Amino acid sequence: MAHWPMALERLATKKISRRQLKLTLCAIEAKCSPEVRRAFRALPLERCGCATIQAVWAACDTFWEFDAAHTGAITREGYINLMRDCASVNTLRMLRRARLELRFRRSAAPVMLEDFLLMIWPKATPEDRRKMMRWAELRECYDVVRHNFGASDQDLDRLYRLLSCREEGGQVHVMAHELRRAQLLPHEAIAQFAKERHPKEVFFDYEDFKSIVWPKLKERWVSSETIRKQKTLAEEKHPLQVRIRQNDSDHAG
Repeated sequence: MAHWPMALERLATKKISRRQLKLTLCAIEAKCSPEVRRAFRALPLERCGCATIQAVWAACDTFWEFDAAHTGAITREGYINLMRDCASVNTLRMLRRARLELRFRRSAAPVMLEDFLLMIWPKATPEDRRKMMRWAELRECYDVVRHNFGASDQDLDRLYRLLSCREEGGQVHVMAHELRRAQLLPHEAIAQFAKERHPKEVFFDYEDFKSIVWPKLKERWVSSETIRKQKTLAEEKHPLQVRIRQNDSDHAG
């Protein structure tokens, strides 16, 4: 089976046979977490000049193991603490690629996400970097919803910011296609938004995103346990309002 860096380079240039392509994809899958592999089985493989979106997502997952709060940086202290707690096999593989231990031996300065990606793919061009950082934004959206997602106003603002793009005229919006790329909603939900149009032709401003897309995201990603906790907290915070609603319901019955 092809060596990991060589496999990515050969895949990017497409100078390989069908059999070699299959072996290369198997090598890539072996380096990625099960969640990343499942996410891409039904989608065309996006790539830049030095990496695939799948590999970049795996690198982002590793980065956020050290930066769970999404501060945007890995500190030397955070690196040491996680390594002391025994990192996973996938994490160790990615760290060897990035040579992060050597980096922290040379400097105690925090490592930013873009720097981490460039440590893994040092030959990335400016265009490669742009694509990789966009893929990282999409992966961060998925990371938001799959980890104790509470659908708070802060979550709403954060997802809209990460998903949105800016037109030449300065208008900011979210393309329906990006919801699919980020694995936030299934194809069926995107098709409902698009109707007869292509998902790349459907855009949401903030208010449309909040009223149309946000309910679908909450329905898909907010767990029943989270809903129960939110309801309990609301009752503790506003007990009078809860009693009034209950009385109104009893009278209506």
